[in-house]
Amino acid sequence: MVARLTVSLTIWLIVNHKLWDEPRSDSLATVVMYYNLSTVLTLLITVFALYAGLVVLILLGGLVVIDPEFMTAQIRQEATVANYLDIAWLSAAMGVVAGGIGASFDSDLDVKRLTHGQRMRQRVYTDNDPDTDDVSRNS
Repeated sequence: MVARLTVSLTIWLIVNHKLWDEPRSDSLATVVMYYNLSTVLTLLITVFALYAGLVVLILLGGLVVIDPEFMTAQIRQEATVANYLDIAWLSAAMGVVAGGIGASFDSDLDVKRLTHGQRMRQRVYTDNDPDTDDVSRNS
């Protein structure tokens, strides 16, 4: 369930914000593949970390706020940590999905600036003319 949610949200963010790059030429295919791979891995790790962090925070908050006797009365069985964990992962899943939907309202340009190193990208996508290449000037 966690893996499916993480992968689905990552795909949603990539498609919605057009983060998947197509190579402009055959010589850049490898570089673009690495950019795409780094984007996918970064988003997967970030979404998973967000989800795991939310589960922990909600679990701790639930243990503090929800009285075990009240939980027992509501679910009509003895309240266990597993019940609190169920509440935490469900709440965190809804929070992560809501965050993904909320990210849809961010501009594509802002998201690309956050996920891609624009300076490096501009350097790599130039024609590597020594007059325009920052790397060769700084060497």
